[in-house]
Amino acid sequence: MRSREEFGQYVLLKRLSEDPLGESFRAGRLGPEGLEQVVLLRVLNGRRLDAAKLWKRVAERGKAVQKGLKSPHVGHGIDLGEVGGVPYVAYDYISGKNLESLLIQAANANSPIPADHALLIAERMGLALSVAGDTRAGDERIVHGVAVPHLVMVSNEGETRVLGFEVAAGVAEQAAELGPEISRYLAPEVVASGRAERSDDVFTLGAVLFELLACQPLPAAPPEGYGPLIDATRVAYDGTPLPPAIASLLRKSLAPRGQRLADAGAWHKALTQVLADGGYGATTFNLAFFMHNLFRQEIEEESREIEQEKKSVAGVPAATVISAAAAGTAAGAAAKAAPGAV
Repeated sequence: MRSREEFGQYVLLKRLSEDPLGESFRAGRLGPEGLEQVVLLRVLNGRRLDAAKLWKRVAERGKAVQKGLKSPHVGHGIDLGEVGGVPYVAYDYISGKNLESLLIQAANANSPIPADHALLIAERMGLALSVAGDTRAGDERIVHGVAVPHLVMVSNEGETRVLGFEVAAGVAEQAAELGPEISRYLAPEVVASGRAERSDDVFTLGAVLFELLACQPLPAAPPEGYGPLIDATRVAYDGTPLPPAIASLLRKSLAPRGQRLADAGAWHKALTQVLADGGYGATTFNLAFFMHNLFRQEIEEESREIEQEKKSVAGVPAATVISAAAAGTAAGAAAKAAPGAV
């Protein structure tokens, strides 16, 4: 049986993705009987992130956010901490893809996301951010500010969950250093100041919805603002102009602070009205069908891999687990100081 890599108390089962924020793994905790729990492990070790600075910010209120924020559309955080100064967050495992992977696969397969699916994903994101805005961690309402596609999961069952509330404030402080892959989704005021306000989640929702519909990222703001761009944009799936109600919502989303909708709650209410008035048939069943068509082979492989992992790790003694540092993975630098690493 081959050895497996360790990150702190977690056994790394499979590396799922890497982006400017760090790496994502399917990971597990070992108990006396073997694999005790499978988790989605988000390791915040992006090359441009100051991990020590991020952890200091996360340590201040990350656990309060994780404890207080509960919603079916928010990733269920079960643990957070740091290994060798690198923060991590563990979530209940979600079989699916992050939204960035979905956007890339849809483009590569020349399979634009239907408007119904795009609106459903955006609506669930808006609901998650709205619930957060009504929740307090200490004496502050919870604002995300960096709900980028890399931190949004779409499950194989068509459910959408927003991750990263625990680390968002610390990531926002470093937004200017993260590059366009992240900053293009953020309100310009967040990139400039490193601090998110309630209306800044609205900008991110608008940027994500634009990309879902247009099948291209939102460009930098033109001197005249986003109005003319929105007017010229067509829905990639069928080539039709953006419906007037959606175009209006995007204008209110991508406006400067003070001119955009006040918060995610107002945005979600507005989108819900658009869905009702437009007769859109957005369902998780149809989105799940789209996911299975787009990722059929990977979904089938994942099921086989998880079953094999359960068997291969069952009853594994600690001595057969090697540290990520020894294995030379990108997470290795953090694992060098991992508690209990062997």
